[in-house]
Amino acid sequence: MSSSGIDELGERSLRLQTRIPAAADRNEALDLAISAAELCMKALKLATDAGQKSDLSLRAQALLNEAERIKTTRDWRLPVSSGSTVVDPPTPQSAAKIKRLKEPKSTRELTKTEELLILRASKLNGFLFPPWKKPPDPSEFELQDGEDLFLYAGSLSIEQTVLALTLSRDTSEPPLSSLQLEVLDGWKRASDALPPPSWFPGGRSNLGPTMHFTRRVDLVQDAATDCSVVASLCAGTARGERGHTKILSSVIYPYDQQNLRPTISPNGKYVVRLNFNGCYRKVIIDDLLPVSKTSRVLHVIDRRNPGLLWPALIEKAYLKVRGGYDFPGSNSGTDLWILTGWIPEQVFLQSDELVPSQLWKRVHGAFTYGDVLMTMGTGKISNRAEREIGLAGEHDYAILDMREFGDQKLLLIKNPWCEGTSWRGSIAKSTAEADGDATAQSIHELLNAHAELTPGTFWMDLNNIIRHFESIYLNWNPGLFTTREDIHFPWDLSTQQDCRGSIGCFINNPQFAITCRKDDPVWLLLCRHLKDNTSSIPSEHGSRIVSSGEMTGFISLYAFGQQGKRVLLSDNPLERGPYVDSPQTLLKLNPTED
Repeated sequence: MSSSGIDELGERSLRLQTRIPAAADRNEALDLAISAAELCMKALKLATDAGQKSDLSLRAQALLNEAERIKTTRDWRLPVSSGSTVVDPPTPQSAAKIKRLKEPKSTRELTKTEELLILRASKLNGFLFPPWKKPPDPSEFELQDGEDLFLYAGSLSIEQTVLALTLSRDTSEPPLSSLQLEVLDGWKRASDALPPPSWFPGGRSNLGPTMHFTRRVDLVQDAATDCSVVASLCAGTARGERGHTKILSSVIYPYDQQNLRPTISPNGKYVVRLNFNGCYRKVIIDDLLPVSKTSRVLHVIDRRNPGLLWPALIEKAYLKVRGGYDFPGSNSGTDLWILTGWIPEQVFLQSDELVPSQLWKRVHGAFTYGDVLMTMGTGKISNRAEREIGLAGEHDYAILDMREFGDQKLLLIKNPWCEGTSWRGSIAKSTAEADGDATAQSIHELLNAHAELTPGTFWMDLNNIIRHFESIYLNWNPGLFTTREDIHFPWDLSTQQDCRGSIGCFINNPQFAITCRKDDPVWLLLCRHLKDNTSSIPSEHGSRIVSSGEMTGFISLYAFGQQGKRVLLSDNPLERGPYVDSPQTLLKLNPTED
């Protein structure tokens, strides 16, 4: 067999190994360890290289030892030390060997109208964000002799510049809110901004920014209002810490392909690849960060690694696209779609159609494989209820881990706010534990093992999540799909007469016919373009400024069995998606239904 075939067996073994810590019970964990060992032994029989055979032999033996430990040890979930003869959980380095699923690309040739739409959508908030062509050349980040550090100058029009100055905004950097401006000490280079000067008031001879971390990451927001963005960063970072490829830190350049992480730019210039307005786009930023005069921090910060730079740079690039640090808010599904290109799905927890067991079954395996990112959002909660239950209203949270204990399903949740509280409720025992089964894994053992959880991080059972949260946001790995087709179209409602005011009339609505093979599921994602931050729209009280984080109007998708014929009315659809005011909405179709 070729080396690629042996590598494939090794990748399959690693994937099985990553699932062991999240196994539902002892038997499942044992089966995973044995299957992983068998794949290693199969690869060993086919290997010819002496070094490769030695590595595979050691790995197979370690997996067999792991299987024996799981079989004979009561606390089979407990992690093992590096010096043990038992196989350690996969490290990010070993997980990097697992082949990353390839994201499909649309092969359909765009029309001239579509190409023009994509190009026009490049201008946003006074900046140009051209479609992504290829990674930047390393020479873009070199600092030549006698050259100043890179400083991004905005390309605002005269009218936009006047507006920005009227609002006391620095035209070259994303704007801040009035409260943030009160504590702003200035925009400083990363070397002077991280770690935060107020956290280390002494000399900075041994301090400075870094792109790698030595402790587990603990990202939080402070004086910024972007909880959904920070929750998204937390969810993406947690995926990497579970042994999967690091999808967030790989979107920023310069990038070290050998060590799989971004590097410090010598000239202070960074390029970030983000997904919005119809395609992946190039976002250029400098390394200037807003620094506070107080102990408050105006950008995302890692409490355990306060010099970690790349999260603050990705946040800056994202907020540059969305209009500034005075970001009015979004949801993490939208944020992760822009940050990663992973397909967003919103699950409404208060829907009568929700079946909790089915939801868990659908996401648990995908989460273990690292093929879905999960965040959550609360609805409106009274101040009194917030104090009683320890949850914040209209706030996004990240899901860091999932565990199953018999009939009890738990999620590890993180509140991204630095002063955020933890849920104050309690988790019931599983049925087996309540019945006194001595072999049942104790939920309280799990909670005790995480006594060192950072502030604002807590375990919560699925039933209480459904009770207290409004939505779960799922972002799916696009590599799970084999094909993709992109269609770009304009739809101007400002002058359209909709059947003389009839809401259910679809005569003028954009419509498309879909043909696919039987049994192949189809996901339809409708996305709206972000609007310019400094544009204005008419209203009954005159013109008003529209933020790129603001969406006007609701959208939905309908599917009909019309054999390709146009639909006139909204009656009797096969499927109907949620009616939302988000930038995007998803409709999933099963062709076997018609």
